[in-house]
Amino acid sequence: MSKLGAIGRHFTSLLSFLLRITLKLLWNVALVVSVGITVYTIGDYTWRIIKERKPVLDIIYWRDPKKSGVALALILLALILFAKFSFISLLAYTSLAVLGGTLGFRIFKLVEGRVKNTDGSNPFKPYLEQEVTVPQDRVHAQVDVLVEHAQLVATQLRRLFLVEHLVDSVKFALLLWTLTYVGAWFSGLALIIIFVLGVFSIPKFYEVYKEPVDHYLDLARENVEKVNHIIEEKVPFLKRQQEVKKEQ
Repeated sequence: MSKLGAIGRHFTSLLSFLLRITLKLLWNVALVVSVGITVYTIGDYTWRIIKERKPVLDIIYWRDPKKSGVALALILLALILFAKFSFISLLAYTSLAVLGGTLGFRIFKLVEGRVKNTDGSNPFKPYLEQEVTVPQDRVHAQVDVLVEHAQLVATQLRRLFLVEHLVDSVKFALLLWTLTYVGAWFSGLALIIIFVLGVFSIPKFYEVYKEPVDHYLDLARENVEKVNHIIEEKVPFLKRQQEVKKEQ
């Protein structure tokens, strides 16, 4: 009896160990898939926003390496400064630096005028005489674009939160669940830096290796469609919901 009891305990321990390993493996796989879905969703939405702006695309695709390098360096420098200092401190120090430069140059021109017996007029006079005008057409166009994207986001969020389609809402819940882990692993600034580096590297990488990337993306898309089809076949009420919508 003692031997049978020991064997039973060992067998139970082995089953418990295998169950924990399996659950942990499935958990990690689900997390990796969720991160992939999150990255793809954010990247696709960002690409749809910026693809209509050719100057931005030229910088992202490194058409002029000097401009792209300067833009990337300035963005990263600004993010690093925001990590070290507050926005108010950066604004105050930057304004003081600009004011110090213009004030010093103005005083230098005054002293130079006294020495050379010139009028010592304000060197910034041509800029002061220029009228500050904001092109209203461009402002209205940008506002219209922002309003359009805001309406699109609001419509999608309403559809997801009010469960217009159960599968989409479950995918959205999975995405939110993934973001809880992403938020625990990375700070907001680190995510922004990763996003900026991705914007300046992924489009160019895709442009260079477009054919193999498209091939593997098609394979992944087919597998996702197969999984969605299997889920819809296994869950009858989802299929009925789709049939009712088609009949309407």
